[in-house]
Amino acid sequence: MYLGPGLKPPVAVTKYIFEKQWVELSNEQLPKYVRDYIILTSNERIIEDLKADPIWSTLDAVKNNRIYT
Repeated sequence: MYLGPGLKPPVAVTKYIFEKQWVELSNEQLPKYVRDYIILTSNERIIEDLKADPIWSTLDAVKNNRIYT
């Protein structure tokens, strides 16, 4: 996801991204890693649910409606 469009992953997940190509985060860890945009590979949780979640609702990408499925 990062390399194709030339984006740089957050430093804290770089080793996971290049070793495993993915990383699993708990909701509590999200604010450390999520930045301007969120791209979801599953739509199990609809965007309105994310906006209502106490952790997700604090993320800039959610506040600014920059979530894509």
